[in-house]
Amino acid sequence: STGEYISRGKLLYDIYSEELLADENDYLLALSQYDNTLTQKEIAKQLVEGARQKLLSWTLTEEQIEELERNKKPSSTISFFSGYDGYITELPVREGEYVEIGTPVVRIADLSSVWVEAQIYSDEMKTLDDEPKAFIEFDIYPGELFKGEIIFQSPAFEMNRKINTIRVRIDNKDNRLKPGMMASVSLKQKEKNTISIPKSSLLIEKMISVWVQSSEGMFEPRMVTTGIENKTEVEILSGLKAGDILVISGAYLLKSEQTVKQGSNSMGEME
Repeated sequence: STGEYISRGKLLYDIYSEELLADENDYLLALSQYDNTLTQKEIAKQLVEGARQKLLSWTLTEEQIEELERNKKPSSTISFFSGYDGYITELPVREGEYVEIGTPVVRIADLSSVWVEAQIYSDEMKTLDDEPKAFIEFDIYPGELFKGEIIFQSPAFEMNRKINTIRVRIDNKDNRLKPGMMASVSLKQKEKNTISIPKSSLLIEKMISVWVQSSEGMFEPRMVTTGIENKTEVEILSGLKAGDILVISGAYLLKSEQTVKQGSNSMGEME
């Protein structure tokens, strides 16, 4: 079944193949000739080995070939075993269906490590040059951080968007993580002393501004320059200093009230 865990060596399926059956018969015939040949032992040995290699190319195991040698009877169906540990992710065929050479029968994914794909903005690309550490938080495990390694970044930005995709690899030997889970990725680099404010404080128009308390009960708009940002906060490069008191919600209401009272071009103080 799709989603079932498969361990290495577990039986996957049995298949009937006339071609494989013929190769089994060839092998048994070569064995018989080898056992009964005295003068051409080396030639018969080569025939046996060639027939044996054919069976191995079908991915038959050594144990299956030894069983064939003991029984001297080819089986109408051959069992195939998994060469990997993992989960069944796809079953393109069902019992009783016909398949041709090259037809996928089962797909197995090794989830001992998983990939997380994340989007970063263009102004964050420079952080990748410092090989930052990646920490991932999954919605299903709130508050728990998983350490990851950045193994790939897309060579191109998404069309018409200033967004690039990176891929982070996470160890998953305990199989706690499943494909399709939602997660947030944080890139940790060298610490930097800077001013950061909630993104809700920003008033984004032609220029970016915030409302700063100028005196008790009085506020004024101030133009700022922003830097890197995450989901909730943004870095301020200029326009603010430590200790400034900001309006963190309702900035657009203050702007609207200012426009009504003093006109759209006024930059005076608001109470």
